[in-house]
Amino acid sequence: MTEKYASFDLAKLIGSIFIIGLHASAFVEVSENLNFWFFQVLGRIAIPTFLMVSGFLFFKKETTLANVVRFSKRILFLYAFYFVLNLPVTAYSFFLNQTGSPLSLILNFLIHLFLGSTMPGSWYLVSLLFSAWLALLFRKQNAFLKLLIPFLMYVFCCAFCLYGNCISEFGFYQFITQKLLLPYNSVIAGALFFFLGGVAFAKKEKIQSCKTVWLALGLAISLGLFVLEVYFARSKNWIVDTDCCLTLIPVAIFLISLLIKHKGAFDGSKMRSLSTVNYLSHGIFLYAIGFLKTILNIDIHHFLRFAFAVVMCFLTFLVLHLLSKKNKIFQYAF
Repeated sequence: MTEKYASFDLAKLIGSIFIIGLHASAFVEVSENLNFWFFQVLGRIAIPTFLMVSGFLFFKKETTLANVVRFSKRILFLYAFYFVLNLPVTAYSFFLNQTGSPLSLILNFLIHLFLGSTMPGSWYLVSLLFSAWLALLFRKQNAFLKLLIPFLMYVFCCAFCLYGNCISEFGFYQFITQKLLLPYNSVIAGALFFFLGGVAFAKKEKIQSCKTVWLALGLAISLGLFVLEVYFARSKNWIVDTDCCLTLIPVAIFLISLLIKHKGAFDGSKMRSLSTVNYLSHGIFLYAIGFLKTILNIDIHHFLRFAFAVVMCFLTFLVLHLLSKKNKIFQYAF
């Protein structure tokens, strides 16, 4: 019988709501500091968790060409479905609202399509594809090398993200971020956590034998270090963004360990599907309400934007769930 982890599904659902709040800046009118620490900092735990869960489930099967192709097809169908759903927003963001020659706009779009992000959440999908094929390439390498290269990739992303202002004056920084893409929202940003998910699967028996109190203590200490790292970088005005932080690594490790330890005895399939819809469709509704604000020239509270996106994502989930029973194409939404 396949071992199920409903705790993964619950964590992904909570994480997806945090991400909507992050992109909506839900608490910014209440307090900019509260919004920063609650969403820009704590909310960043969501993506490493998603990636580690994906890696954990991926490495449950042997890393063969057939399994990687099967995994890639599933991710590509998911990407294609939401790409079509987000197409009006994508077209506006990459073409209608940009200046430059048609060739430069198309080139920029293709770079983000294959290496970065064309819609909220899509960099996560291309990172999964990259990580799966990297795993196939490294399948015969020792465990140290499998983690070393993704770790170096992540350090590179951290340098451009939490510590970006330290190197922002250098030409290579300007070229990469302005001419190419943001490394911390690209294919290389997620590989480390994907591979760490594989390590968690390999060590799951040891994790399950650990006492909850020690795992919880490890998570608490890691969260403290995470907050201190961001606080220090912020005090030095080094931060460009908070997507990638070195101390997110132990935070994600201890969190996934607790989820493995307490995997839950409930059915999490609906939560898993809803988290996917939340993550990959919320940008549509945030853009829509932003567009409405501009057209009507009215001020819309950021928390209302957040609430609107959450409600619309839930309604979208219900519609897609019903349609998936009638037409197979809508099954690709999950």
